[in-house]
Amino acid sequence: FLPMRIKYLLFALLLFPIARIAGENTTQIKAYSLSVELASHVNPFGSVVYLTTYDGLSSHPLLTSEGNISEELSPSSANPSHYQADYMIFTGSTMIEYGSMTFRMPSTDSNNNGVYDWLEVSNATNISVGGSIDVQWPSSSIAIVPIYASFQRAAGVSTGSVSYTYDIDTGDGTVSVSAVTSWQVTNLVGELVYDASRNLQLEASAASYGGSYSLSGSSTYTSQSEGTLQIKRAQLTNQLGNYVLAPLDLARSGYSYKGLATLDDGVTGTNWPDFTDWYVILTDTNDADGDGIPDLTDATSSGTATFTPGGWNYLSWPWAYSDSDQAWLYFSAVGNAVVLWRQKDGKWYMPQTGNPAWVAIH
Repeated sequence: FLPMRIKYLLFALLLFPIARIAGENTTQIKAYSLSVELASHVNPFGSVVYLTTYDGLSSHPLLTSEGNISEELSPSSANPSHYQADYMIFTGSTMIEYGSMTFRMPSTDSNNNGVYDWLEVSNATNISVGGSIDVQWPSSSIAIVPIYASFQRAAGVSTGSVSYTYDIDTGDGTVSVSAVTSWQVTNLVGELVYDASRNLQLEASAASYGGSYSLSGSSTYTSQSEGTLQIKRAQLTNQLGNYVLAPLDLARSGYSYKGLATLDDGVTGTNWPDFTDWYVILTDTNDADGDGIPDLTDATSSGTATFTPGGWNYLSWPWAYSDSDQAWLYFSAVGNAVVLWRQKDGKWYMPQTGNPAWVAIH
């Protein structure tokens, strides 16, 4: 088998740096994978335990013809704090058992950001949880076996260790089985750049097993109200393949926009959807008019609150006609500074030092 490390992830242009142009604003974006990677490992009997995406079926667990698996531990649709994976146990090339396992993970969210504490890289994790193993083959008569696990991870580190224990009845007595493996959370951190034409470019990265993984892409956005943000469907790419980000509907809380995000598939090396569910937090501190509403969705703001005059058909001070605006500009002076009034949005602007863009002042 070729265990798949998590080589997917949201929103990036690290491979192709964003060209900054006048009229753009930069915000912070964080994306948290709601799935974690639980590594395949050897049990005390010398057999290999392979983990793959839970499919809810009692048939053979998901596996590609090349032997690829996902090592995904994902939240249950019925109970998001219950995390599930299918497993296969092999001795040599012979499969001797398969089934599923469930861990009851804590739902604590200390900072109320919408993400469980144990899923955030910035938080240390030291939790003991219970769960169950459902043996589905070669015999379902074993039924449900309790399992106990300890998940540990240092703050600021994405990879930690898992130790687990369960008891099995061999017919000749009870045998306690213990094993240790690794697990990994994925948090992407980066930038989102938007402009007055409602174009977006998305940039973020995450550390994974000593490496850094990224995607590149762009999209557009709309806003039905100052409290909501809708990002349209996006095509994302990286060196491993192509990904589709479903439309996002984010709700504003102060300067942040939060909500669920969905990828069509998070791991291109498998032929089933995995690592699809994410939670996104977008923080925009750009607030040109100081009303507490980010420029991204502020109906009374100029959007990015910047403007680049140019493309004159006619120029005669103090009035100038802007071909790009298809409207008039009026130039004046305040103290030692030049200002202009823009007919298109009814705002006053001042030039930015060393930048062709002008910023709204009223």
